[in-house]
Amino acid sequence: MVIKLKNPVLSGFLKGLLLMIIMGILVGLLMYNTEIPETFGPYLSLSILVLSVFMGGFWATRRAGARGLIIGLEVALIFAFSLLIVTLVFRPGYFSWGATMIKFLLVILAGVFGGMSGVAFYRK
Repeated sequence: MVIKLKNPVLSGFLKGLLLMIIMGILVGLLMYNTEIPETFGPYLSLSILVLSVFMGGFWATRRAGARGLIIGLEVALIFAFSLLIVTLVFRPGYFSWGATMIKFLLVILAGVFGGMSGVAFYRK
């Protein structure tokens, strides 16, 4: 059963979230079954986050066909605030304004660049 969403921003966010979950599981299995040092974990998780937001913005704008900067920014903001809420609810002791601002900036840039790239691959 395939559900078609009319809102490209929500669709891009959900596809990006699904990609993030799948990539997180795969990287977790890879790190568990190989000798990759655990010190690479934060860098891998940040890479997964940035790539997922980029692809979410890309897919949303590719579907919408226009306003790549705005739609990519909207997808990125949904990701950023969702992750902020999840962090504050489940891991409040690990919250850091410095790290949050860096991640926020990277997520915004990834969403905007993904949105601008998606316009180039628009299909009717």
